Amino acid sequence: MENRIIGVAHAIRSARYPDASAIFAAGSIVRGEGTATSDLDLVVVYASLPSAYRESFRFGGVPVEAFVHDPETLEYFFVDVDRASGVPALPQMVVEGIEIPAPNEISRELKRLAVDVPRLVVRGHDWRIGRPTLNLRHCWRGHQDRREQ
Repeated sequence: MENRIIGVAHAIRSARYPDASAIFAAGSIVRGEGTATSDLDLVVVYASLPSAYRESFRFGGVPVEAFVHDPETLEYFFVDVDRASGVPALPQMVVEGIEIPAPNEISRELKRLAVDVPRLVVRGHDWRIGRPTLNLRHCWRGHQDRREQ
């Protein structure tokens, strides 16, 4: 099942998000723990977007939930939403996610930063003071948002 799902994730990237800088396929279905009602979770990251969004659709018979971000909105959801709620779902998807089509500098940096979010929730201190930021602009060279083409 995992190979089929990863194949679906690659096809989705080609069809819907060809200009994304990083995509993570995640969730119970990727871990092999999915049920008949599970969907494929995707975290899609572009160099820049007017705003983050979430979309649900079916692709190849597979239900998909896509969380589409750029570095700034991803940081906001990592820190201000998920960390603050004590439920770091989005960082966990990035940490556990399989990079589509393959790991790159951007996806590795996002994984490194996402690893800290759950640990910071456990520590219970305010990460806003002296926190690292998702300053990935040096990684975006050569990556263009589809609207810039």
